[in-house]
Order: sequence, then C-alpha cells, then structure tokens
Amino acid sequence: KMNRSMINAAERINEVEPESTTTVNPIRAGFRTVTPYLVVANVHQETAFIEQVFGGEGQIYGLGSAGGFHSEYMIGDSMLMIGGGGEGSTWQGDPVPATLHIYVEDVDAVYERAAQAGATALHPPQGQVYGERSAAFRDVGGNQWYPATHKGPQRIPEGLHNLMPYLQPRGAAKQMDFLKAAFGAEEVVRGETPDGVIYHAKVR
Repeated sequence: KMNRSMINAAERINEVEPESTTTVNPIRAGFRTVTPYLVVANVHQETAFIEQVFGGEGQIYGLGSAGGFHSEYMIGDSMLMIGGGGEGSTWQGDPVPATLHIYVEDVDAVYERAAQAGATALHPPQGQVYGERSAAFRDVGGNQWYPATHKGPQRIPEGLHNLMPYLQPRGAAKQMDFLKAAFGAEEVVRGETPDGVIYHAKVR
C-alpha cells in the first residue's frame, strides 16, 4: 500500500509543467516593425531640421566604429533613425536619400517652416481628390517629404501611422513581390493601370 507521502510524490512526478508563455518582443520600445532610417552627410544639420520643422525630439549618439553618428528622434508617436557624418566625423560613406510620408495637423505651417529651415520646394500645399491637403519638399539632407493633413474624422487615417516610408521603385510590382517573399508583407491597396503600371499601393 502507498502512504500519503508516496501518493503526493507520485502526483508531483505526474504533473506536467505548463509551457512558458513568455515571449521576447523583437521590437525595441518606441519602435515599430519598420522604422525609417535616413543616411545623411551631416546628422547634426538633419536633426536640427527635424526639430525645427516637425518638432522632433531625440538624441545624437557619439561617434561609432565607422566614424559616423547615429541618432534616434521621435516625431509624434513615430521613431526616425538618422545616421551618417557630421561635426568631427570621419565617416566615408555616401548619403542615401529617402522618401517619407507624414501626417501633420497643419500642412501649410509645416511647409512654411521647412522653407525657413532651408528645404527645397517641390510643390506647395494643395487639396487632393482623395481627401487630403498635401505638399512636397526636399530637406537639407536630400530626403524627400510628403507632409499631408487628412480631412477625415481623424487626423491620421485608420490603419496608418503618422510617419511612413514611401518607396518609389522602378517596377513596383517586383518590389511588392520581394516584400511579400522576404518579410511576409500583406498587400492592402493596389492601384494599377490597365497596362499593369502600379501608381499607388500600400503594404503592411
């Protein structure tokens, strides 16, 4: 016969430990899966532009092993990383201009501040048939920005963020196929002409 202590021991042996449900989040706090990264000739000049035009707040980190700077700036609730050369830098790389779309409360005010900060005008604020007032300019680091004010019930359309990278490749269909195959991207919107040219798309 088994006494109580033997029964308790058997019960403990037969117990199955529940699998741990703890997972490690691969995304740093404050970041998203896709975070725009600008590479510029002068990080200090670029971050000063970001502060003046968009009210960005962040930090420039010290010189890295490649002789350049790295910075991380928040614009609204979105993170923007900026790297490259700057004051005292020995960085030997080349700038990599990017294109970004950003939703703002007042596109006209942003456009004016950008002009005062040294941006190159591409097109002034104007109304669009899809319900936004938008503009375009090139910043001091060569990056192209599309600021817009959404005219719907909320400042940022549902499902989007205030700051997003905007790709303009030759052969958008191949780019979308790559994003799906490499990162498991989901096609959300695809605007295509009868002859197969994609003029606008959204991929999550």
